[in-house]
Amino acid sequence: MKRVEYFDAGQWPIHIGFTTNEKAFKRELKRLQCEDTNFLNSDHASATTHFLDGSEGSFCAIICLGSCDNYDMSQVAALLAHEATHVAQRLWRRIGEHEPGDEAEAYLVQFITQQCLNELDGFRDKFKK
Repeated sequence: MKRVEYFDAGQWPIHIGFTTNEKAFKRELKRLQCEDTNFLNSDHASATTHFLDGSEGSFCAIICLGSCDNYDMSQVAALLAHEATHVAQRLWRRIGEHEPGDEAEAYLVQFITQQCLNELDGFRDKFKK
């Protein structure tokens, strides 16, 4: 993955990107004129989500997945579901939704997770064990 891949969030007022490439993440921060930050926020993290607020009220989340050479696909899916939950939580707060409903939240997390996994299709063989 040589860039940040964005997917259509439908009716949700957020831009969601996903990358496994630190250089692509750094280029995207520069393009968006955002302050440089650590790809995974920690030397111990395998994934993280960066939230960026635009000057005109736009809102962006970039999910970053580090090297998962020692992980199987279920572990990668779990990491992405974890990060998708953070995106959903932040989105609810952003739009002032205090009780989104269990199904709405579950479908949003499922959607985000699936979109990220779709970007990994070219890497499926890497995760098979």
